[in-house]
Amino acid sequence: MKNIVIIYFLGFLFLGLSQDIIGQDDQGKIEIVNPEDSVEYEIIILDVKFDSYLISIAKPMEFYSIEHYKSWNTMYVKTWNARHSNPIRFGDFYDSHIDYDPFTDYGLELNYKLYNYFKFIEYEYKIDLNVR
Repeated sequence: MKNIVIIYFLGFLFLGLSQDIIGQDDQGKIEIVNPEDSVEYEIIILDVKFDSYLISIAKPMEFYSIEHYKSWNTMYVKTWNARHSNPIRFGDFYDSHIDYDPFTDYGLELNYKLYNYFKFIEYEYKIDLNVR
């Protein structure tokens, strides 16, 4: 089974400085990557509040099955990418396109983190992703 490595860029100082310098914040930036010469996938989430949400509010990883996470992630990603493609209507919150293939085995942990990222967006920013 593939090993999954989760990377968070949560340097409060770095993000704070970069926001002041470029005048943007990192809400809505997420990326799934497969490092060169690796069978591992990584999820990069650039939101300083996400870890707190994951620890304090999210249900445990084993609460749902991997099929549950994959099903919801497929719907969430479709909505997210559609909004990313239409910034005139939805603004620039959906800064990055999410490259998620429901037929790729990302493993339980990555699917769990991605699912909870969408739940976090709905909870923290009161954004309804309309996937129900």
